[in-house]
Amino acid sequence: HQLFTLLQEVDVIDRDEEDARPGFNLSPSRRAVDVNIDAPASIRQTRLWLALATAAASEVTIRGALINDPMIDFVKALNQSGASISWDEAGNVHAKAGCPLDFSDKVVYIGEDALNLYLLIFLAIGAQSHLKITGGAALKLADLSALSHFLPGLGARLTNVVPKTKGLPVRLESSGILPDDVTVPDDLPAEALCALLLAASFWPGTVTLRLPATPVSASCLAAVLPLLHEAGIKATADGDTVRITSGTMTIPAEPALAMEPLVATYLLGLPAVAGGNVRLTGLWPAACAEAEAAIALLKAGGLEVKRDKDGIASTYAAVPGDMDAPLATLPPAYAPLAVLLAAATFASEKPARMPALPAGTDTLAATGLLGQLGLEADAEDGALTRVETDIPGAGWASPAPEWSMALAFGSFLRNGLRLANPGNITELMPAFWALFNGLPSPDLKPKPKEIIDAKPARRRIIAG
Repeated sequence: HQLFTLLQEVDVIDRDEEDARPGFNLSPSRRAVDVNIDAPASIRQTRLWLALATAAASEVTIRGALINDPMIDFVKALNQSGASISWDEAGNVHAKAGCPLDFSDKVVYIGEDALNLYLLIFLAIGAQSHLKITGGAALKLADLSALSHFLPGLGARLTNVVPKTKGLPVRLESSGILPDDVTVPDDLPAEALCALLLAASFWPGTVTLRLPATPVSASCLAAVLPLLHEAGIKATADGDTVRITSGTMTIPAEPALAMEPLVATYLLGLPAVAGGNVRLTGLWPAACAEAEAAIALLKAGGLEVKRDKDGIASTYAAVPGDMDAPLATLPPAYAPLAVLLAAATFASEKPARMPALPAGTDTLAATGLLGQLGLEADAEDGALTRVETDIPGAGWASPAPEWSMALAFGSFLRNGLRLANPGNITELMPAFWALFNGLPSPDLKPKPKEIIDAKPARRRIIAG
């Protein structure tokens, strides 16, 4: 059944067409970069604010949002559920007031992002609802067993539409009868815990959530509680016990969002391969373990990072350290950047080795990226050495947007690199190719539209 699901996502291409189609040529201007742009807003905070505002039927405008695939899928899912949300090319997202969510007898497509799914489910169980949820391949193959076992204690039931599967599509039935004391199991995913904390602010009275004593719980509390406080909700945490009291929400008209740490970290790593400097204007995430570990990774990769109240900047200091420690606490999405920084250290004629990549990293992709950069890692100590490898005309097929971004930046280290699937990078950062093609000094501000005078020219008629 999993094989059948995966085959539905495959696009079959004729062999002659595949051989004839060249890869996307990566040929950046090899000058020291001088990047000074507004950092995109956190995709997680954007969705949390949208969930709060739409559940409260309030109006909110978010500036500088990262309009990528998970964001678009979430907005469409909320609109299918009764909200009225729109966005523009500049990253401005606006939710109208007076459009309450309604999950009765709906069929909603949620995409492939787990946080989208959990936000929809926990918002829906706050009232009587009967909902069918569908999604992409990633959530079709996901294991939702932990959630299925947890929901009956909240007066809800989740059943799989396809027998003998654990992912989407599912049916959600909710009674709307919610407890005032909930013990959260250890195996509930981090995205589900964030969604639960946010949705509990709409439950009647005061609810007590007893969280597992794990770093995941602390990270979720740091992400959600400040938003609830800013919205006027009383939420207190005493160790791993959280008490949330429902009340009248005051949603800020334009909440201030921190920058997206994953995208920002990759952009800050650009001087390691291109030289120069990168400055991102915005708020660096505060009290965020992932963001702090990302800064440590950049510094260990030889970058000098400076923060101030207006943003963050990086230059290449070429003093590399040990990347293993920060990588151990980061998700696999940061692994391509670590490989790129190790290759940059080798290019600066310093001893370099392959770092210990985070658990769950695609090791074949890491080896493939090194090979594209003309490098090889020793099997015993991970020391990098130069090897002669051919660059295929069809280009390298990147398995994920992060690997595509790392290869694009790696083209500063080796000429002639090609990418077979450049489109997948826009799933993470839609404006990436505009930034890449605009180097060394890109301008991502939207150009004003030309005003065309549609009035017809006046004709002069001379009567003889």
